[in-house]
Amino acid sequence: MKTYTIHRIDNPDNTHFPSKGQWETAEVAKLDQHHWTDHEFHPECEVRVLYSAENLFLFFHTEEREFATSRTEDGDEVWKDNCVEFFVSPNEDAMAPYMNFEINMIGVMLLGVGPNREERRKLSAEELKAVIRKPDYTEPILDQSDQMKTWNLQVQIPIEFIQEHTGCKFPESGTVWRANFNNCAADVDHPYYGNWNPIGTENPDFHRPEYFGRIVFE
Repeated sequence: MKTYTIHRIDNPDNTHFPSKGQWETAEVAKLDQHHWTDHEFHPECEVRVLYSAENLFLFFHTEEREFATSRTEDGDEVWKDNCVEFFVSPNEDAMAPYMNFEINMIGVMLLGVGPNREERRKLSAEELKAVIRKPDYTEPILDQSDQMKTWNLQVQIPIEFIQEHTGCKFPESGTVWRANFNNCAADVDHPYYGNWNPIGTENPDFHRPEYFGRIVFE
């Protein structure tokens, strides 16, 4: 099981997101576990995470060849597009509810909460407005050439938002949550599925909290 340490920062001034210098202090988690496909090429994806007195911040950086993103409404099937994901349970109990933040490369999000794939409540588009997203791209895009391309996505998640839907306590120094970072795209010519902490299932399934890694608040 992998472990990621989240460094604490002051709340950003006059912006929703950390500065470049603050991001550079964050640990880098590489999504280098590739399962369920036999492609020789897999996108390279990494994420940095920070937290403040009020928010959790994520910065995903992805390098890949195929862009195919068409979902434009929160709640859509964004995992079929170029997508990054943060599955998080603010609890060390593998049976506790977790949240699946799934966001495509233009910032459109799907999110639910529950203890497993079947028993989940899908949050409404109105509820999802609490999560601020800053993508490089904002319009649907199709570019399946072999040329390497990059895209970034920053996300601000209010910790109160996670508390509201899971009943967790505010994280303090030493608090341990469980999580996995994923990237995927089902509707490109060469579908892919990547993870930070390895998942030992025969078929693609990110909704497996028993395979979450540990995230520790500094």
